[in-house]
Amino acid sequence: MLTLDKVLEHLEIRVRPFAVCSVEQGERLMLGPRDEATVHYVVAGSGTLSFPDFSDFHLRRGTAIIAPTGSLHEVSGMSEPGHIPEIVRRCQPAAMGLSEVGKGPHEVEGGIVMLCGTVDVIYRYLNDFFDYLPAPIIIQASEDDPISRAFEEIVREMATPGPGTEAMLSALFQQCFIELLRRQGAGGECTIEWLSVLEDPRLSKVIEEVMENPGNHYTLDLLAEKSLMSRTTFAERFHKAFGRPAMDFVREVRLRGAARLLRQTQDPIKTIASRMGYASRSSFSHAFTEFFGVSPVDYRSAKSAPGT
Repeated sequence: MLTLDKVLEHLEIRVRPFAVCSVEQGERLMLGPRDEATVHYVVAGSGTLSFPDFSDFHLRRGTAIIAPTGSLHEVSGMSEPGHIPEIVRRCQPAAMGLSEVGKGPHEVEGGIVMLCGTVDVIYRYLNDFFDYLPAPIIIQASEDDPISRAFEEIVREMATPGPGTEAMLSALFQQCFIELLRRQGAGGECTIEWLSVLEDPRLSKVIEEVMENPGNHYTLDLLAEKSLMSRTTFAERFHKAFGRPAMDFVREVRLRGAARLLRQTQDPIKTIASRMGYASRSSFSHAFTEFFGVSPVDYRSAKSAPGT
């Protein structure tokens, strides 16, 4: 089993400056898509977190969320039953030292104040540690929880910034992240199965091939041949590690690669579709919309909108 210490040896963490987001009662705040994983911590108040493919999550003080790279999600303040909150704005960086950081629950009745930011976590050749999470990571921390204490230190650092603030924020988030990994297992073991499997040269060779050349033609037989395993053994081993069939993983790598190109380039959608192995723009658009919940055009528009 891969140990936590061994995981940390190969992790590179790059933190971006955090922002403070305030969502009043009856409002919705759009979050993403971002080029990095998105981190949120509820400083005060309560609300609802929504992702296209998951049940809504109730948020309250002490809730910490890590959303996968490129994910679209939104936060709503509490509202009257049957009322659909209005989309008011998108998450935008805010200057440190704002008074919102120090708001108490009585000051945000029906609303929510969150600490928001982005982080790149790279493991070996995986461009982003969080790209292939099956679901967002959500932790409800108590007041004496190490994660909660670290985030509260981030809050205080933002409220009264000084020399070395950015370095301190980076160190504090790394503490949060290590605490998160510790919760994936006990006794020093890392039980994130898909991460552990990267130590298997037979499967890691296949994963690296797909991620470096997502537009190539792949079949289950071809991937099994590359892994030097039988079709049945490869399929079973891959599914156990990633919780999905190998060809579903190929599809996800292609679509996440396409999403990254939509965010970072102005290449025509047809060109992106071809690079990712799709025969036509229409088949790509259908697959993209099914996976992300929005069309490629709308996804690119969301990324280019002010404040994203």
